[in-house]
Amino acid sequence: MKKFIKCLMVLVLSLCFFGCKNDFFDATISGVCYTSQNPYGLHFEDLEQVSDIQNGVNYYLVADFNQPNMDAVKLILRYYSNGTVRESQYTMTPEYEQQITWWSNVHWDVGSYEYNKELTFYLEDGNGNRSNPYTLHVNLWP
Repeated sequence: MKKFIKCLMVLVLSLCFFGCKNDFFDATISGVCYTSQNPYGLHFEDLEQVSDIQNGVNYYLVADFNQPNMDAVKLILRYYSNGTVRESQYTMTPEYEQQITWWSNVHWDVGSYEYNKELTFYLEDGNGNRSNPYTLHVNLWP
């Protein structure tokens, strides 16, 4: 019985030292918006957020997020279009734990059947792990 307990303790200690790595993805999105204003040097809260998206007009897509492990490499946009799930990926470089990142010249090609959209955003790490979703509603105008 003592031998069994010793083996069990060695197994538990081995798991504690070698098997428990901190490789979970703990990034969270605080906000996402479209804006026609250049976000350089501005805080997320100071941006003029656009919820009515015009067809073919270029916008900035801006994400405000927290990434304690600094391992986010993509912002994923997921939405439904004509009964199909569509996904767009925006690559990024993790620079700070709390960071605002933007992409310029983002536009929508709006079909006649598309109006209001519920957009779901995720952060993704290099291993494909995704953060909790952030939902944004926009109105699309042809």
